[in-house]
Amino acid sequence: DSCAALKILRLIVWGNLHPSHNHSGLGVIQCMSAVRTVAFILSVWHPVTPVFARPIRTATIQTPTRMASSATKGSEGFRESFWNNIAGNYDKPSPKSDAYRDSRLQFLLSKSYFKKEDEVLDFACATGRLALDISPHVKSVLGVDLSGGMIDQAKAKVADKPSGNVAFETLDIFDPSLDARRFNVICAMNVFHLLPNPSMFARRMHTIMAPNALLIAETPCMASKPWYFRTIIGVVSMTGLIPKPDYWTKEGIEDLVKAEGFELLEGLVLEGGDPLLVARKKG
Repeated sequence: DSCAALKILRLIVWGNLHPSHNHSGLGVIQCMSAVRTVAFILSVWHPVTPVFARPIRTATIQTPTRMASSATKGSEGFRESFWNNIAGNYDKPSPKSDAYRDSRLQFLLSKSYFKKEDEVLDFACATGRLALDISPHVKSVLGVDLSGGMIDQAKAKVADKPSGNVAFETLDIFDPSLDARRFNVICAMNVFHLLPNPSMFARRMHTIMAPNALLIAETPCMASKPWYFRTIIGVVSMTGLIPKPDYWTKEGIEDLVKAEGFELLEGLVLEGGDPLLVARKKG
């Protein structure tokens, strides 16, 4: 029935939108026959797929046309409710996903990107896994997210294992309470492809960073996915089941941060992950 089909599509898309979950493989394997069926239907329907597919984002940088305070208006309510609804299941065990996060953390630590004196902002922190992972290696971590449900999950973890140097707040990165902060590192994992105006967000990060601070960002680059996956994502996002992603390329994200005053230090793809960049604030 149509409800079952939507659930299947949502699971397929979830595995491609969110790398933190797409390593489990269980749901995707169960749905491979459905993927093949959808792909066949779309191969017949291919002439009209551009109507639903969002344009690929390469080196074209958005020019902000709105004030920062309205950067997320329009879709903000939907985005919050979407993440609130899935917050309780966000940390489902996934050995492959956990192994990847561990390897990514070890890579970042091996390059000395986190230091004991660092004050870190984890932007779009979700349930706080990254913030808690890096907390033993830095002075302090502030995790912020627009989803109150995600922040509730993160705060529960701190209550269970208090570390003393981690805090979580339901905040927009444009919140005035952050104006006076100067972070040494800002992490932005799996979020740039979902932002309504990524260049404006990168500019805001630049503003609240200390001189020579680091931006560490991992971004699912949907432009590298097959056309039928991009089409499925476009169609399902039109139904309101998921937020609409932008179809970035690795080079496009790197060009965006360079255009907003950052020097690219690393641009790579770790095994099992999405494009990861490390950039230093200029000036």
